[in-house]
Amino acid sequence: MLSDIAIIPTPPLTYADTFKGRIIRLLAQVTYPSLEFQVEVKDRAVSLRVHCPGGTCNVTGEKWSWNGRWWRLSPHMTDSEVVATAFKAVLTALEHEARESFKFKGQAVYDSHLSVHQLAQLSADRKARDTR
Repeated sequence: MLSDIAIIPTPPLTYADTFKGRIIRLLAQVTYPSLEFQVEVKDRAVSLRVHCPGGTCNVTGEKWSWNGRWWRLSPHMTDSEVVATAFKAVLTALEHEARESFKFKGQAVYDSHLSVHQLAQLSADRKARDTR
């Protein structure tokens, strides 16, 4: 009997929810070894980032899960632009890891975590320049 069934209204999907669903469906078709994609809706904005669940800490050598930066997506992006942004997220994350692992005289001289203030101070020292 229909009168015995309780109907619980479902709130309508927001535009961000439907856009997020489109992004998740697209990213489900993208693969890169050892990396995953995460999608977040924050303040109605949809973003993606790379996640590495089985990474290694470049300082201690221990197993370390890490994330790339967030890449904000526009609802006006084509599928190709979304996939290209995912590709750029992978490239940037790999470059970040390369900067941490590439060493000269035992030091990660291109490390992304170097202080911009310390780099500015070094840059101000003319003796630090290596020019022809």
